Amino acid sequence: MIAPGSRSLRVKFILPALKEATDPHWRPIKYSLFPPLGLATLAAYLSPDDHAVIVDEHVEPLRLDDAPELVVIQVYITNAYRAYKIADHYRNQGAFVCLGGLHVTSLPEEAAAHANVIFLGPGEQTFPSFLKDFRAGRPEQVYTSMSGRTLERVPPHPPRPHQAWFISCAKLHRGHAWLSPALRLLLQGRVFSGWQRFLHATGR
Repeated sequence: MIAPGSRSLRVKFILPALKEATDPHWRPIKYSLFPPLGLATLAAYLSPDDHAVIVDEHVEPLRLDDAPELVVIQVYITNAYRAYKIADHYRNQGAFVCLGGLHVTSLPEEAAAHANVIFLGPGEQTFPSFLKDFRAGRPEQVYTSMSGRTLERVPPHPPRPHQAWFISCAKLHRGHAWLSPALRLLLQGRVFSGWQRFLHATGR
């Protein structure tokens, strides 16, 4: 960990991707219409003297031969295993690793095993507090959003129309061994319930 107040930070922000998501026929359609901006938003909280690198695996290969001091990874259900593999690599190299995103908020205990710090809830409400603590040399292990969009006290609710596909898949494919582990988690409800609560909390 960087010594308190000693110098600028070398920070690497990573959005991992499944191998299938890097296919040139798939990528331009989704990511030209919906470019992810979450990590760029967090990078804006850094000091002018800090050095930030943002890597989206959907549009460029990820290099693992560098040595950032701080690594921040955004985790979705579809890229969770890939994200954990990257996180474990950088932790083994001595980097301080942070995980956040919808999947981390849904399954914090799982994510915590692969990170020094996890963020629960919107990153723009947790990352600034973490940065302050990190620079002071006393980061906490969990940062939870306490205002705005949170999952606290969100009651269950009936599925919405745009969630019907997931429910249909769950009824049709539940228990099939050929499903990928990530999709089985989704269909078994371990992640879907958390995603459903998040959608309700954000009004989506």
